[in-house]
Amino acid sequence: MFNVHLIVGWKYCGFFTIQTPALMIADLELTKNIMTKDFQHFTDRKTYVNEKDDPLSAHLFSLGGKKWKNLRTKLTPTFTTGKLKGMFQTLVDCGIVLEKYFEANVSSSDSVDIKDVLDLDVS
Repeated sequence: MFNVHLIVGWKYCGFFTIQTPALMIADLELTKNIMTKDFQHFTDRKTYVNEKDDPLSAHLFSLGGKKWKNLRTKLTPTFTTGKLKGMFQTLVDCGIVLEKYFEANVSSSDSVDIKDVLDLDVS
């Protein structure tokens, strides 16, 4: 469905998942506005969240209502421009270590279980 939007040039469309109305955004600028400036109008998302059995499902893009607002309030100070700049070199360094691991342990025809790789202590 998303590819049809790109071909036709639509910025968004509405559809139903059974009886629930949904909105799909295909425009990057509109998505940025929704996720930053207009978030108070788009707080509830109909995605899978099971905090008990799958705690990683409760992330900012899947939560709604008060839980979303509380998590966003906690996370916002973490991602200021200055802090992101400070994290950049750490991410680059970790990427280099990961690249070296792949070069040493994985051939181009192998499939990789990324969970096993990311669980490694590569320090």
